[in-house]
Amino acid sequence: MAFKEQIATPIDAATIILLRDGAGGLETYMTVRAATMDFQPNALVFPGGKVSPGDMEVLPDDPLGHFKTAAIRETFEEVGVLLAKRGGQHLLEQDITALSTWRKQLVAHAANIGQFAAGSGLVFDFEALHLISRWVTPKAMPKRFDTYFFLAEFPKYQVPAPDNYEAVQAGWFTPNEALAKSARGEYLLVPPTYWTLKDLLEYNSVSEAISGLARGSVQPVEPVVVKKDGKTIIKVPGRNAS
Repeated sequence: MAFKEQIATPIDAATIILLRDGAGGLETYMTVRAATMDFQPNALVFPGGKVSPGDMEVLPDDPLGHFKTAAIRETFEEVGVLLAKRGGQHLLEQDITALSTWRKQLVAHAANIGQFAAGSGLVFDFEALHLISRWVTPKAMPKRFDTYFFLAEFPKYQVPAPDNYEAVQAGWFTPNEALAKSARGEYLLVPPTYWTLKDLLEYNSVSEAISGLARGSVQPVEPVVVKKDGKTIIKVPGRNAS
């Protein structure tokens, strides 16, 4: 009797591509995942992570509310950047520093995002998020994610502070720089990151990128793992080979 291969159920997740207008053109903030991580170790990625139960409660009437909430929370946890306002005003570097205890509690799962909002008096800036894509990990992978990708302009009065746990290195890259470093073998880029960077190559500023890439809704893109000439190749539907 043949046994059917078990396919892992994708875990809901979200990612923010933080953008700024740099001296050399459009730049995005990226991190290198720790070698100890069980998913995408050593990969150059955008901040993000999986949806937590508490994320479901913040925007219950929005079908993508838990993805948007997870995107904001994970970006704060990983790189210390928070898309939020207090009294209608954008947060400053000193505001983020004052929230360090909350950041630690979120990372340790000692508090959820709703408790953070209530206890800090913050209103999350969901209007700053711009949906651009949805990627699903190939069925052949033992751990899979269903990830929504959002663009957001970097809040200019904040300073990134990577957690040095999940994000062991971090910095600003033009899309071309990140792709070139990957081509030289300096960093690993998984398909969603690679193709997002390729898309960003077409734009010269944050406003252009948001205008050109933002979507009201998106269809899932699920790469396929195939064997060819003894090699493992990942094909992405609708995309040409690099």
